[in-house]
Amino acid sequence: MRDPRSQLTAQELIYAATALRAEARQAEQRSEDPGFESSRTVFQEAAKCYDELAGKLDRIAEALNVRVSGDSRS
Repeated sequence: MRDPRSQLTAQELIYAATALRAEARQAEQRSEDPGFESSRTVFQEAAKCYDELAGKLDRIAEALNVRVSGDSRS
């Protein structure tokens, strides 16, 4: 039997995706800050990566919800 503490729910994945998007917005803001001009590319790339990962988590969460709601054993 799997340890329930090692499993993620769709809601937890959605929460993680939301947190990553918040980090992406902060990275975008830093990339526009003149004080971080030398790191602009790094912040822009981080924002892009956070958004991509958030999208993947959303797709996984959606697939979990579809599978659970479509499961005849539910």
